[in-house]
Amino acid sequence: MKEEGLADNTIVVFTSDNGPWLSFKTDGGSAGLLRAGKGMTWEGGMRVPGIFWSPAKIKPGLISDLGTTMDLFTTFSAMAGVPIPKDRVIDGIDLSATLFKNLPSDRNDVFYYRGTDLFAMRVGDFKAHFITEGEYGMFGEREMHDPPLLYNLSQDPSENYDIAENHPEILVEIKEAVKKHESKLSRPNIVLIMADDLGYGGIGCYGNKTINTPNLDYLSNNGIKFTDFHSNGSVCTPTRVALLTGNYQQRSGMEGV
Repeated sequence: MKEEGLADNTIVVFTSDNGPWLSFKTDGGSAGLLRAGKGMTWEGGMRVPGIFWSPAKIKPGLISDLGTTMDLFTTFSAMAGVPIPKDRVIDGIDLSATLFKNLPSDRNDVFYYRGTDLFAMRVGDFKAHFITEGEYGMFGEREMHDPPLLYNLSQDPSENYDIAENHPEILVEIKEAVKKHESKLSRPNIVLIMADDLGYGGIGCYGNKTINTPNLDYLSNNGIKFTDFHSNGSVCTPTRVALLTGNYQQRSGMEGV
């Protein structure tokens, strides 16, 4: 980039999608002093490198404030002059002022999810574990914690010393933050059932007298049934492409079977 004269107007970001795959031992990487690795919500599973380089825009330095990968979406959008959507919750925070002006990060919390379950939450230096569970045969079985485990990551980044007994007020604060967070997640669960090669007359509620489909008939009788609903392709792949992209298959080049 320097040779091509692009460095001054370029920002390079280096990070990782998760911690090291420790079951591969010496070939799996290292979490340093952090506990556990990939697949787990201990720090070793989710604290990763975050390096930002731009010789004309970013002064070299060390940031000890919080940041996350989802903040990149918001930060890059701000850099590009793209408005952040107002019609939905955006969890990412714009880190531009931290990167370019060395101001404190606006992020003060992190929610540690595994699948749809909230395993842990961090507020400031304190991290509470509601659930812990190992992975790949390492770091133990699933365990619920009531009261939660509590660690001060500024003093104990390896999460060795549970201090919950000494700081009940911190647990109250974190639980209130979780309650507030979850109050914004009240969107419905969606179960999509897409059959393969099933025609319009293939089930009872669409007139089939031979095949018994009481569960689908129940959904139809107690919900909404379209009489003019279409797949977006006459073969499998185009329909699945349309489902995943919201576009006709010609836009993706996947028109075949």
